[in-house]
Amino acid sequence: MSCRRCAHAAKEGWWGPPSGLTHCRRCHRDWPLGSRQAHCVTCCAHFSTPRACDVHLTLMGCRPPAGCRDKSGQSRLVLGEDNHGAIWRLAGTKPAHWDKEVA
Repeated sequence: MSCRRCAHAAKEGWWGPPSGLTHCRRCHRDWPLGSRQAHCVTCCAHFSTPRACDVHLTLMGCRPPAGCRDKSGQSRLVLGEDNHGAIWRLAGTKPAHWDKEVA
């Protein structure tokens, strides 16, 4: 097992303390259960909303969030950080759970 939460889940059948969080077995990032956040199971990028996640999806799969640009070349997604790690949001929005923006 790569982390304590994964080891706990394998043994006990749930992610373990702290409760109220879900977890990714590939990248080991946590996020709150019931939140509007979205996690890409292909590239493990994490997003503030399902809509932000949709921006990085194409018919051929996902693309790096940093490369998501509009027709004028402006970034459509902005990288920030919450209590659990890196998180991408739609440019021009700032969710309540946002801790800081990453330059």
